[in-house]
Amino acid sequence: MSNLEIREFSQAIINFVDSSGLPEEVKRMALQEVLTRQEQKARDALLAEIAARDAEEQEVKQDAESV
Repeated sequence: MSNLEIREFSQAIINFVDSSGLPEEVKRMALQEVLTRQEQKARDALLAEIAARDAEEQEVKQDAESV
């Protein structure tokens, strides 16, 4: 993902939020909920990547020991 794509993504979110007629506190609360969910998804993805890496390292180690 390029810097431009990241910036455009962020700007699209800002534009969407700014165009809403909802009160600012409601926008803040909704964005906080979205952020909390995204943080959990990011943690889950990281843990899955760590588990996959550890499994691969373990497999390589076992292969080396069996030779």
